[in-house]
Amino acid sequence: MASIFTKRLTKELKDLNTNPPEGVVVEEADNLKSWKIKLIGAAGTIYEGEEFKLEFRFTPQYPLEAPDVVFVRPFVPVHPHVRTER
Repeated sequence: MASIFTKRLTKELKDLNTNPPEGVVVEEADNLKSWKIKLIGAAGTIYEGEEFKLEFRFTPQYPLEAPDVVFVRPFVPVHPHVRTER
């Protein structure tokens, strides 16, 4: 029997690929441990038309433990609350 981690992420990835929110594109999700997502800035915002990339890193404790989410350089917004990995 598949773990809750596998079942949940498989379902969420399928949903994200078939019915993504506006401006969200799954770029890479070859495994359930790491996904790369592209975000396109929404119209009418200061980020309109800009592209950002995020990496979601899941542990086997997901969904009980939140994933780590980091911006991928150089696609990082300029914002005081955004931290990037070195």
